[in-house]
Amino acid sequence: MCRGDLRLCGDVQAQIAAGQIWQVAGENGTGKTTLLMMLAGILPVQAGQLRWRNQPASQWSALYIGHASGLNSSLSVLDNLRFLCGLNAQPISTAQLFAAIEQVGLAGYEFVAVARLSSGQKRRVQLARLWLPDPAELWLLDEPLTALDVRMIKALNQRLSEHAAQGGRVVLTSHQPVLAVTHQLDLQTFRLAWEA
Repeated sequence: MCRGDLRLCGDVQAQIAAGQIWQVAGENGTGKTTLLMMLAGILPVQAGQLRWRNQPASQWSALYIGHASGLNSSLSVLDNLRFLCGLNAQPISTAQLFAAIEQVGLAGYEFVAVARLSSGQKRRVQLARLWLPDPAELWLLDEPLTALDVRMIKALNQRLSEHAAQGGRVVLTSHQPVLAVTHQLDLQTFRLAWEA
């Protein structure tokens, strides 16, 4: 697997079935984020192929939440969430947005500018998309536990398990254990032997 001219690791093989939650593990620089971005169709696959239902990754209906917040600090929690849903052309009502914000423990913060939130609260704004109706079947989450407290980690594990139980698929990266994970792909096992 490559990112630009840099080869990160050898060929990776995995099949992600409905109901599975995969954790991509490995040291920094092994290609975890690159793999997720390829699955999301953001980065091109330079060798091999990624297929799902006979479609390339760029045509999949996937929900990608990166480790960078992607939030506009001057907009409110509600406006940021509305904007993020618009990226996937997800038709969502204001009532549904309020309900998702409540699910991630931010009720009362709907009209607060993101600039005034803590790191953990900003992460919750991103993750609120997982509690909206009709999300994509495939969730790609890059370091979703970053800055979260114990209560929110528990809620996220439960939500991931619910999504899998409904036939969804999840691929995530994390340096921390994720209780809901059913399968692991360790990129260290595909690591190339670098020449000195």
